[in-house]
Amino acid sequence: MYFDLSTSDLNVVVDDNPLFNTGDKADEANVVTRMAFASDGYGYATSNDGKSFLRFTTGQKATVTNLGELVDGAKNGTISIHSQCSSWGGDMVGDAYGNLYVITYRNYVFKINPGTRVADYVGKIEGLRANFTTNGMAVGNNGEVIVTSAIMTDNYYKVDISSLKATAFKKTEDKLFNCSDLANSNLLFQNKNTSVGFAPVEVLGNEDVTIYPNPVVSRNFTVRFDKVPAGRYSLALVDASGRNVLSKTININVVGQVERIVLPKATGAGMFMIKLNGDSKQTVFLNKIAVQ
Repeated sequence: MYFDLSTSDLNVVVDDNPLFNTGDKADEANVVTRMAFASDGYGYATSNDGKSFLRFTTGQKATVTNLGELVDGAKNGTISIHSQCSSWGGDMVGDAYGNLYVITYRNYVFKINPGTRVADYVGKIEGLRANFTTNGMAVGNNGEVIVTSAIMTDNYYKVDISSLKATAFKKTEDKLFNCSDLANSNLLFQNKNTSVGFAPVEVLGNEDVTIYPNPVVSRNFTVRFDKVPAGRYSLALVDASGRNVLSKTININVVGQVERIVLPKATGAGMFMIKLNGDSKQTVFLNKIAVQ
């Protein structure tokens, strides 16, 4: 179900697309409880038991793909992404490098590679109040993870994803609400110089620059500057007739910097040439990218 924001009365629309069906709806294992958008522009969702991992797009040509079952990382041991007692529920966010992070209701953290469907157990959050269940998760403007509970309303917590240490918010006179899920617009590590260990499945690039997704399906794509020296660069998108449809100046400050490029509304489907030049006009990257 989703809200139709084009109406003033916020109508709820029910989508019965059979591709969303993960099994018997009366079975809690099949309920989709984690959903987020990743840096590749796709939305991802997973069922409680991790046996249905969905990828979807929004827009005029929405698509849904069931990628199959999540796979436990080789070092997960007894903490499985499929276990009801440790790994159901919770919420999910994306990071700047194409990964997804799940915090389960029992406060266990998994890092998911959408390309391989491998869910690596990262650890358990420390510092939360006893019996606190994480049910909502979002990334704050300073890169911290914010978690909320559906059953405890005495406080919310900030979590340092690197150390998995939780710190309670300063209490105010405002009433706190129980939260089952949180909407999220930020990505983890989007402003940090963090090493990149994952390349999404649908990518275009060389050792210096990575572009994804390809083809572009949601009117935007991501450029990751893997080994481009700091400096000022110009990015251009040219259509098949040689017309320049997009120009953007980018200041690269750190290795692995990520930039999201939004296509102009008038851009139609087709094949385009994307070009990145440095200050001295030398070409750093030149290749084709498809827009659906």
